[in-house]
Amino acid sequence: MDRCKPTYAVELLEHIKHLFNVEGIIFVLSIDKNQLEASVKKLFGEHTEFEGYFKKFCDLTFNLPKPSTESFINSLFDSLGLFEYFRQVQTNKYFEEFAEIFSVLADAMETDYRTIEQISAQINIIIRIDRSAKLFLPDVLVFLLLVKYKNHSLFQQFCFGQVSYRTLLELISSSSKGKEFLKTFYGTRFEAQLIKLSKEKNEAINKLETELKNSNAGSINYKRNQELWSYINDSESIYGFYKVEQLYKKIELTEKFHI
Repeated sequence: MDRCKPTYAVELLEHIKHLFNVEGIIFVLSIDKNQLEASVKKLFGEHTEFEGYFKKFCDLTFNLPKPSTESFINSLFDSLGLFEYFRQVQTNKYFEEFAEIFSVLADAMETDYRTIEQISAQINIIIRIDRSAKLFLPDVLVFLLLVKYKNHSLFQQFCFGQVSYRTLLELISSSSKGKEFLKTFYGTRFEAQLIKLSKEKNEAINKLETELKNSNAGSINYKRNQELWSYINDSESIYGFYKVEQLYKKIELTEKFHI
């Protein structure tokens, strides 16, 4: 109801009350109460006392607890059959981390559940229609999809080498959860992947090498830079298989589907 036009939502509410207000019939409404309140006030005026109006239709109210982002994504992946697919794809052990990484990044970028649902559908399409998708890590794919929904222009600019990978790091670190993420194991690996995909890869590696030489070996910054250096130069990393242009094409391909 809260997604309907204000006039339709209010009319529907009143019709339900009149039609089902008989003995033995109980009706249940699932609504966003704040949105419905906005609809009522738009129709009857801002000074309308919503609670009194609402109580004419509903005797009892119950607030459903909001699920955690991780449990919501797990439910989506399960309904899409992704977990079963991941078990079948033995060539990529990193798929085991897909849902966890998605939930951490989604929280870091303060992503709403509707967007998470749409991105999950896109992930499902990308990994099923492209056999080579078995070969990549999920971190950057998920992140680029999140950036695309949050700032499509920035997404395109990065993919075409028009902005630095540091701009994307600033985007994710703009929230407290994003800052915490970048300090974790996943965050370090994620930054290394962004560097590998960026147009300024060589420049970033040279700068990192200089910082390692000039840093105190016992400092926290040195240890993180050392881990970052290790991920970037990992000869067994399967992520070197991909170029950012390829990921861009795969993501944009999903726009042809009606999700």
